[in-house]
Amino acid sequence: YSQGAGDIGRNSPTLTDLTHGGGELQVNVGYRINPKWLVGLYGTVGKYSLGSLTPDGSDVWSVTAGAQANYHFLPEEQWDPWIGLGIGWRGHWIDKAVGTDTRHGLDLARLQVGVDYRVSPEFSIAPYVGASASLFLAQELAQQTAFSNVQDPNVNLFFFGGVMGRFDILGSRAQGTRVASN
Repeated sequence: YSQGAGDIGRNSPTLTDLTHGGGELQVNVGYRINPKWLVGLYGTVGKYSLGSLTPDGSDVWSVTAGAQANYHFLPEEQWDPWIGLGIGWRGHWIDKAVGTDTRHGLDLARLQVGVDYRVSPEFSIAPYVGASASLFLAQELAQQTAFSNVQDPNVNLFFFGGVMGRFDILGSRAQGTRVASN
């Protein structure tokens, strides 16, 4: 699940006027420096439902990509709470009959918290929640022919949550990790 909220910029509608909640797929690739620290890359793609100012028949998408670090509090335990912080890029598209509104900007700070439930030494299932502070900087609205700067851009928030699978196959992990089958 994912939902954006907040003003895009001066003379622009809010994210909640344009979109409502939707589904999001998240992919993370990381390397464990040691059992407690993971560094890597993230990427998401989300499809949202239509807001009150978005015409029927439109498609709304958002994509992110960036770098992140996760700190694992109890990497040797079956239940391992963690916190993650990332930074990256965000794109947002509203494909309408008259053309596509395209916006690009930054994921200024992407904060996630979750807990890994260790199924095996190499695999865990992790419910998580998070929020991303994003800033759209450039846009090309439907029927425009070039990108322009977003006037007086504002920081907006994307809230998200779900369940992820984590494969620990690169780097070091805790020895003697407790798993569900023990």
